[in-house]
Amino acid sequence: MNLNLDIDLMKYLNLSILLFWLLLFGHSTFGQNAKNQRNDKNYSIGFWPELGGYVFKISEGGVHGWIAEIQDQGKTSWLGAKEAISDGSNHSIEGSKFMDWRLPTKEEQHQMYLQKDLIGGFAKDYYWSTSENDKKEAYWQDFNSGFQEKAPPRASSYSIRSVREF
Repeated sequence: MNLNLDIDLMKYLNLSILLFWLLLFGHSTFGQNAKNQRNDKNYSIGFWPELGGYVFKISEGGVHGWIAEIQDQGKTSWLGAKEAISDGSNHSIEGSKFMDWRLPTKEEQHQMYLQKDLIGGFAKDYYWSTSENDKKEAYWQDFNSGFQEKAPPRASSYSIRSVREF
C-alpha cells in the first residue's frame, strides 16, 4: 500500500514540475505569435509588403506605426464601410493577408492626405474617416483639396481607404 502511495506522489510531483517549467518558459518558446516576432524589426516610412501596405506614420524607433492600404476598398456609405473593408477581395494582394483593417481617424486620414502621392492610388474624391461628432455625423476628407467636413453616415457614398497598426 505504501508503494502505491509513493508512485502516486511521484506522478503528482513530476506533473507539477512539468507544469511549472511550461509556465515559466513555455510562453517565450511556444507562444510567440507573428506580431511579437515582427517587432524585432525597425520600420521606416515607405511601402512594406510584409505589413500589407504603405507605412505612413511610425513611432520613435520604428517598432510601431500605421499602414495605409495601397488601394481603395470601394465607395459606399459610412455605414457600409466596415463590410467593404472586411471583404478581402477589396484589398491588394499584400493587404488581403491581414484582417485588422479599419477606417482611419480624421487625424490619421489627414496624415494620409499629406502623403497621398507617396502612398498612391487615391482618387480626387471624398474619403470616409471613422471619426464622428456629437450629432452622429461622420467626417470625410476631400483628397483633391484636403478639406475635412462631416456628413450624415447614410447620406452619401464616399471612397474608402483603410488603415491598420503594427
